Amino acid sequence: MTSLHKFAPHFEFASPDLRAKLRPWCNKVLKQFPKLPPLKLLCYFDNENPEELRQQFGQFTGIHTPIIGSGTWPYHVRQYFRDAGGKFAFDNLIYIPGTKYAQEEISFAIILAHELQHFVQWGIAPKIYTANTLLLNKLLSFDPQTDAKPWGIPYNREAMIVSKRVAESICGKEAVRDFIAAQIADGKSKNNVSKVQLWMWVRTLTPSTPYNLLKATDQLVQKHKLQLQSLKSDIDFSAVKWWL
Repeated sequence: MTSLHKFAPHFEFASPDLRAKLRPWCNKVLKQFPKLPPLKLLCYFDNENPEELRQQFGQFTGIHTPIIGSGTWPYHVRQYFRDAGGKFAFDNLIYIPGTKYAQEEISFAIILAHELQHFVQWGIAPKIYTANTLLLNKLLSFDPQTDAKPWGIPYNREAMIVSKRVAESICGKEAVRDFIAAQIADGKSKNNVSKVQLWMWVRTLTPSTPYNLLKATDQLVQKHKLQLQSLKSDIDFSAVKWWL
């Protein structure tokens, strides 16, 4: 396929069967992102859900990360990180494990689009992305009484708005609406409160409504500025425009 992107993501699949199943959907999702950052991105789609990754990252449906400093990866993934000369061949990684959820068409489109939007956020405004990651990891310790959920952190909210829009564009609004309803029903049947809350929240998102990621992030930064300043990072949270 001829890519529209100057910096097209490189796709790797754990097996030929997985490639045959997912590559067409990768192409459909990628077409929804006409402008990607000028960075080299590796997307790896696995048949497995390695325990070593769950120990590092917890339960996840997809991960976006800069490759340098990203942790320890199984050989079948990390073998693609470097070129023949031993230099890093890619800047960033999107990894999607082999789960039933990640191999259903609508859910796969949502997961991949979500992680691609994180890649866009990182490429366009890395300090805003980093601030969100700090808030995601530290908000509960900053405010033990908070009722904020991980999916409500600004960069996750924006990524879910975008991924819902992508899924609706590819699969149709009615199909996505039915998919969300099925996730809510499944969560209720299994008494999975977190899953029910997540998908009820997704149902409220309006993809056509603009979302100001900087404004939403700055509001949280200002609320927790002193705590953020105490953390080790390359961001000067004391600055008025800390994101520059």
